Amino acid sequence: LERQTNAAAVRQWEVATVNKARMEKSRLFLSCGRGYPLSVVSILRYDPSEEVARQSRQKLADQRAETAYNSPQRDWRGTSYSRLLKGRNKRKRRGGG
Repeated sequence: LERQTNAAAVRQWEVATVNKARMEKSRLFLSCGRGYPLSVVSILRYDPSEEVARQSRQKLADQRAETAYNSPQRDWRGTSYSRLLKGRNKRKRRGGG
């Protein structure tokens, strides 16, 4: 591709190149002067229906997790999680007291 200053022509070239069947699910390696690649770009076909399906699955999982988690009652001091500790305080009272 020769150097073009017209942005529309560059964009048309990009669209034509990316929409080729062999370019789908591929990578472009960008380099300067045929040197070591400075950047890599992955090309993946975007399908909005796949994203909508993924979002709905995530929303359903979030709703299930919300119903499974029972939040303890809070008072003016906040929430106490001491019931989750493994009998640490009980051992101290038995041995030292």
